[in-house]
Amino acid sequence: MAPLLRPLGLSGVTIEASAPAPYADRDLRPSAKHPLMGASLSTLVHAFARNGPVARAHWGLAALLIFSAMARGPFRIGERVLFAGLRRLRPPPEPPLFVIGHWRTGTTHLHNLLGLSPAFGHISPIASGLPNEILTLGTWLRPLLEKALPEDRHVDR
Repeated sequence: MAPLLRPLGLSGVTIEASAPAPYADRDLRPSAKHPLMGASLSTLVHAFARNGPVARAHWGLAALLIFSAMARGPFRIGERVLFAGLRRLRPPPEPPLFVIGHWRTGTTHLHNLLGLSPAFGHISPIASGLPNEILTLGTWLRPLLEKALPEDRHVDR
């Protein structure tokens, strides 16, 4: 096992000495597209502890992940306070309906059909990317984030 070769954030990855390094052709520069970019500081600490030392090639990415988590910390706290106040003012929502399925089975189409009804809502890509800061940071950054998101999803092509 070579823990320094494991890609950051992927747990349980074991690499035999004779196996080629995973993602060897990938660009190792820090990227805002990393799946842990929206993680909390406690999630990052857990991921780093579970996966062993971060390889030197990933130090820039690790620093960017930690900086992002720390910068969003005050927004998370504000979000908790704001959400607690909103919960006292509004009745609890109806239980959610989750649309889950294998790709290419019509789940996106069903999601789109349900979205046409005022009885249903949906989570935007911004809300799924910033679930703990959607009322604050997500709202303020929405115009910039919407420009950064692709118009369609690659998996739907």
